[in-house]
Amino acid sequence: MKQMKEYENELITILNADKNNWTKFYLLMKEIEEKQLYRELNLNSFTAWVKSFSIKNKIHESVIWNRKKAGKVYENYVLVQKDKGIEVAPLEKAKIGVDSLVLLDKISKRDKNLGAELTEKAIQKEISREDLRNAYKTVRGDLQKNKVNDKKIVTLSEKAEESIIKIKETIAASKIVAALSKPRWLGEECSRKAFKGAYEQDKYKTLTEFPVYTGTTTKSRRIDVLVAENLRVKEHFNLNLHGIEIKVSKSDLVNDMKYAEYAEFVNYLWLAIPSDLLGVAEIVVPKNIGILIYKNDKMIIQRESERLNPLNLNESLTTLSLRLL
Repeated sequence: MKQMKEYENELITILNADKNNWTKFYLLMKEIEEKQLYRELNLNSFTAWVKSFSIKNKIHESVIWNRKKAGKVYENYVLVQKDKGIEVAPLEKAKIGVDSLVLLDKISKRDKNLGAELTEKAIQKEISREDLRNAYKTVRGDLQKNKVNDKKIVTLSEKAEESIIKIKETIAASKIVAALSKPRWLGEECSRKAFKGAYEQDKYKTLTEFPVYTGTTTKSRRIDVLVAENLRVKEHFNLNLHGIEIKVSKSDLVNDMKYAEYAEFVNYLWLAIPSDLLGVAEIVVPKNIGILIYKNDKMIIQRESERLNPLNLNESLTTLSLRLL
């Protein structure tokens, strides 16, 4: 059985050799705590050992406690995802830093739901550590002091507020993308007979950031989500292309109408929005564009899209084929 001295030597080796290897450091600490190995040093608690170890090796206690906190946050994330039926990388293969996980822990203590959502995005590398710092400043109510005419005026950090809005919008958009990955939003009429021949198989495929060249810019524009399906056609060998633009903020919905250009590349054009933007969407969205609303983890057709007569459909079909090859 490995002795406490060996554990301590290994911890020091990790710190000296690879300061970023926090996962191995955490797992060793976890063993020390669970097996109460600190008692070998005549210490009565894990906390007492941390203090003794840090003093003896000239290490800030925060270095040790932050690694312990980071490990707990990641392990909790693994359990939450497991309950959802989602398998994630074990802690030993975690690709996220201690600082980010500590920030997530602080955010979760003030806003549990936001913390859970940000943890998933941070681990998937969809938001940066700087985003997390600004998010924490906002949920903490951090105040920024500005001097105007030699008087101190206290205001909420605009940078932090903008960052957390951006993060929430990213989360909302990703939920819509996830809901569109399943064909149920197309409706009940898409059900097929139970037994199908080789050429009668149901097809439904989503592609994000689908490029189209509208001619209004030298670069391609990107359809947020392109759906290719044969569920809403009479014959299986036909195919519908749906272009879906996602808007999660009122300002973007009102001010950005470039998505109307996608009508030349798809059979149907849709706008997908959170349910609270429906009132605005019904006013500003052209009548031939359908409206999808995200509600209760599902996409619901609020207004049907008119079938279009796109001039550049073949271009989309060619790009689709190349993407799928």
